[in-house]
Amino acid sequence: MSLTHHYWVGRTTPTEDKIKLLLTMEGYKSDDIIVRESPEGQRYLMIGHWDFIESNNLNYVQQHCTIVLEEHAWEDADCGWQFAYIIKERKDENKKNEEL
Repeated sequence: MSLTHHYWVGRTTPTEDKIKLLLTMEGYKSDDIIVRESPEGQRYLMIGHWDFIESNNLNYVQQHCTIVLEEHAWEDADCGWQFAYIIKERKDENKKNEEL
């Protein structure tokens, strides 16, 4: 999946809005929290210009949302390390067990 080629997301989902709110509560600037979409249709989160999100902040968001933020990192020759976070729905183990 290519995260360096992306599309701007016009509207965010309620879950993405909640992610933004939670990160703002953890001290991130709301204007720096960006949701984008890859050419394959995968939505992802970035902070500023591909900045790192602290693990305690990732855990905080994942505790309060039904998502997993999967970190993707790569090194750019001009800009150094860059980070994006794939937004994935978390599978609820309790629901799965109830269905069995």
